Amino acid sequence: MSAPFVWTDEAVRRALGLEGGEAEPAYYAVGTDTRTLPAGALFVALEGPRFDGHAFVAEAAAAGARGVVVHRPVEAPAGVAVYRVADTLQALGALARYRREALRTPVVAVTGSSGKTSTKAFLEAALAAGRRVHATPGNLNNRVGLPLTLLAAPDEAEVVVLEMGTSEPGEIAALTEVARPDVGVVTTVAEAHVEGLGSLEGVLAEKLALLRGLAPDGRALVGAEPPLLAEAARALRADVRVAGWGEAADADLTPVDVHRMDDGRWGFTWRGEQVALGVPGRHAVTNALLALAVAETLGVPAAAAARAVG
Repeated sequence: MSAPFVWTDEAVRRALGLEGGEAEPAYYAVGTDTRTLPAGALFVALEGPRFDGHAFVAEAAAAGARGVVVHRPVEAPAGVAVYRVADTLQALGALARYRREALRTPVVAVTGSSGKTSTKAFLEAALAAGRRVHATPGNLNNRVGLPLTLLAAPDEAEVVVLEMGTSEPGEIAALTEVARPDVGVVTTVAEAHVEGLGSLEGVLAEKLALLRGLAPDGRALVGAEPPLLAEAARALRADVRVAGWGEAADADLTPVDVHRMDDGRWGFTWRGEQVALGVPGRHAVTNALLALAVAETLGVPAAAAARAVG
């Protein structure tokens, strides 16, 4: 059994590319919000158009922070370690990447123009039928939320599920570099966020950055609609699995015995097991199939996973 992960001064410096390092201080958490920062934490002072974490260093120390990560000079109380970096948002990602590398557990990442949050929920349910799961809370899927989800991963987690969102080119690639997922899922592509990505082709290229960032032995899955997603994904990775409706889907990842219930919910058969989805919509069938395929890949029994997503 491996020793529990601990953020020592040395580990923080190594993650941030800083010299030196000692065993003390040790940090019990990493956070960016002084309102929820626990005692003994490392505070990362993020800066945005309408906020500046550097103005809250004193508040972080008063809440019990033992160290702060900043990208400009600050006055920190005695006893609070200060880590100076070039960019605190990149530093947050670097800390999360270091934590991810210490995890000895599969990481599943999901993105898409729509359906990523519901697919994440299906993934969490299906995987929890056989493993201890740590997943993105809500839709905290950006360059702040994803790192914080990784940083909060407990040692006992047996699989981590991360949602990835984007509004500009390069964001999925940056998140993938932090998360280094073992399994990548793209639900669909559409003209969502096209104002930041330029066109449907831009959306497609941005979402497929997740698959491009997978290791050669990683697992890739995409939804079958629109067909151009499956076509582009297969051109990128010959081993990609395609789930859902239509001719683009793999034969064993299409809905079997599918039926629509009176209340708009759908049911189907998965590996001989009945699935009755708890949410309406035809698209939910594809999202559930993607989750069930991932669960199968990670060794969750079909019967348990089928019950869990219903």
